[in-house]
Amino acid sequence: MNLKGGVGKTTVSAQVFGAWHAMAGGRILLIDLDPQYNLTQTFYEMDVADESAAAD
Repeated sequence: MNLKGGVGKTTVSAQVFGAWHAMAGGRILLIDLDPQYNLTQTFYEMDVADESAAAD
């Protein structure tokens, strides 16, 4: 597997999701087919950070 950087598809997907979610609200499904699962990790880390902030 090549771990070299790409052209920014994951970053663009995450930003488009964030903007779309902010405008539309509701539920949006993202499917991460990348074997490195960077998009999944991005949003999982955000959820964990939100939960720990709520507990403080």
